[in-house]
Amino acid sequence: PFWLYALFYGLLLIIGKALFPLLQWIAFVAGVLFLTMKFDDVLPWKYVLVFIPFYFWMLFRAIEAGKQRAKANADMEKMATIEYIEKYVINEKKQDEEGNDIEAQMHRTYNDLSTEEKDEINERYVIVHVPPKASAPGDTNDEEDDMEDELEKIERSPEYQEALARHEDAFKTLVRIIVPEIPLLVLVILQLDMGKSWNWGLTFLPLWIALFMECCGGCYGFCCTASLAHIEVQEEMAEHFEKQKEAKQAQKGEENNDSSNEKKENDEEVVGDASAMTGEVTADNVSSDKAETDTTAESATEAHWADEAIEAEVNSMGVKAIREELESYGLSTTAFVEKSEFVAALVKARKEGKTPIEKKSEDPVNEEDEVDDDYFEMDEDTFHHFQQAEVEAENKATEAQSKAIASFCSIIFQTIMAVLFVVKLNRSYTNEDEIVIDGGSSYSSFWILFPFFLVAG
Repeated sequence: PFWLYALFYGLLLIIGKALFPLLQWIAFVAGVLFLTMKFDDVLPWKYVLVFIPFYFWMLFRAIEAGKQRAKANADMEKMATIEYIEKYVINEKKQDEEGNDIEAQMHRTYNDLSTEEKDEINERYVIVHVPPKASAPGDTNDEEDDMEDELEKIERSPEYQEALARHEDAFKTLVRIIVPEIPLLVLVILQLDMGKSWNWGLTFLPLWIALFMECCGGCYGFCCTASLAHIEVQEEMAEHFEKQKEAKQAQKGEENNDSSNEKKENDEEVVGDASAMTGEVTADNVSSDKAETDTTAESATEAHWADEAIEAEVNSMGVKAIREELESYGLSTTAFVEKSEFVAALVKARKEGKTPIEKKSEDPVNEEDEVDDDYFEMDEDTFHHFQQAEVEAENKATEAQSKAIASFCSIIFQTIMAVLFVVKLNRSYTNEDEIVIDGGSSYSSFWILFPFFLVAG
């Protein structure tokens, strides 16, 4: 069945004109063929020669991975947004022979180009489509869009993400070839051709290391991705609140500036009016001296009558009312016993022009709200925005965890296969000069293929 599958898959690669995958498949099938011939004693070669097709198999894979990585790097370097193309390529400023800019150039968009011009630009650049940057309601991203670098816009595009994924896949392929495939192949050849008595579990040590590293990567993806996604949403929320705080402070500063400017203008008007009045007062100084004397006498008489009115009003008040008014002025009444003492203190306070002292708010929450301006407001739209962001972060985390679980399943399957194969080798090769695949004290080779049959149902 394997040979039939190999033939069918090879025909598909030929039809698809996939050169490097075809070469890799031919080398792999040739390596399996040489191994079967070696086990059947048809080839008397050493294993270092039997594994020659596998050398070419790894070489072709490394070459393809290198080319794929180079192509991904080239695509990422050629990427540009449509705004960049229209500003710096299509509408590039042209200069005359003296190096001066030619004015009155016609502005064209990408859609205005002909088919030949579009093909030429598409050969030089990879035009990416940048998705709109999500922002909370009320945030104005005009300045941020202007400040956002061209590379940052490209990194958010799906074309860049696809090229980055191809680059990472190629890198992983190279890492797999270096560790564990090359060290494992070297150790197997040393074990078989040089008659080393190593345990096959130690011989497959590079494979165990590779599986352990993949398991660590899966643990990181399963455990940390969800936390990182939610941390990003929290950082975005904190940034939104910080912008809201800065906007409020800026608005408050503008209001203070407006009030200070208005006060300054009023002061200037008062100074002007005072200057105008100074001239009139100077002209009438002589005539006003007598009027001032009369006014002073009248003022003294009015003050005397006002003091008598205050004393009469206070005398008509009760002791309780007098005590409450004195306490409102912040004056202590504990030393007063007679009503006359209360009356004298209140009359003195009124003559001095004392005013009631405002009491502090008994509600600490309201007081804090009045004093503290650094509070955050979240309207319904903003709440729904961040709630949606949390849902998207949860979906991304779930997707990453699903990939991690799939990776775990693959690692477990590979580990089971490798363990069955290593135990089989240890039991078949313990007291033999050559590997005995079937027979002896070991279990049947069928059990090595049992995981495949179990997965296939």
